[in-house]
Amino acid sequence: MEFGYLNNKSQRGFVNTTTIVAVVTVIVLGGILASKIAVRKVEKEPVYCTQDLKQCPDGSYIGRIPPNCEFAACQGEIIGRSGIFGKVLVATQCPGPARSEMEEECVDQPYKGTFIVMTQDRERQVASFQSDSKGEFRVSVPPGEYIITSLDSQPSIFCRAYAQVEPDKFTEVKVRCDTGVR
Repeated sequence: MEFGYLNNKSQRGFVNTTTIVAVVTVIVLGGILASKIAVRKVEKEPVYCTQDLKQCPDGSYIGRIPPNCEFAACQGEIIGRSGIFGKVLVATQCPGPARSEMEEECVDQPYKGTFIVMTQDRERQVASFQSDSKGEFRVSVPPGEYIITSLDSQPSIFCRAYAQVEPDKFTEVKVRCDTGVR
């Protein structure tokens, strides 16, 4: 009998099967471990700002917005040379068949809320703003592609819009909010 070689065919099949199972197990476990390490992100604690207000020239008031707790821009205030402006609209809560019967009452309504502007890859918050009672807003951001989402604590309302901002221009966007009611 020579060492290093298996002469019995059944022993060779067993060794090959065992080797394949062991290699596959190591690859799968390695992949799971690597994905857990890659996916693990440090969760940021929520930022709470003081509740003081600033009065704007038009008489309205604005509050501080996380994460830097700076005051939002007053309506009509232009801080930078590029950015996003527009209107936030929420779909009214008219159920399906009734919506067609009550068409005038079921028009999307302006929505006042707090929003954040994030890079399209969702890795970094660039700005935050508040829409006014007419749903209007204006925020300065550098050129780039962005996602706008609601920062309000109303879980029943979901708002999202995409914007591509060019240098030295303000891009108009309609932010649509959905209540989930059909």
